[in-house]
Amino acid sequence: MTSPDNERQQCASFWGLVPDGETTWRVETTGCDSETSRTWAPGHDGKLKGHLIRWGVAGCWVFKTSGGVVTGQGAAQWGRQLGWPDVAERIDPQD
Repeated sequence: MTSPDNERQQCASFWGLVPDGETTWRVETTGCDSETSRTWAPGHDGKLKGHLIRWGVAGCWVFKTSGGVVTGQGAAQWGRQLGWPDVAERIDPQD
């Protein structure tokens, strides 16, 4: 599926802040850097969905870097914004 605004999506542009102790956090990425003219490289939408669910269940804040701008919000919100309501439901069934 191609992006309507021709924006190339990279699951590596998303990253989570994961607790690493009581007062410290570490950055966790999806670990990929594929780029494509389509919305997602094959299988990478699923890879990001899995990370969003894992990060969301852990209560992590999720960020996206695009054009030098960083945007952060909850994983469930990213799921809804990306058109994946099933991701938000798996993170918070009450959401």
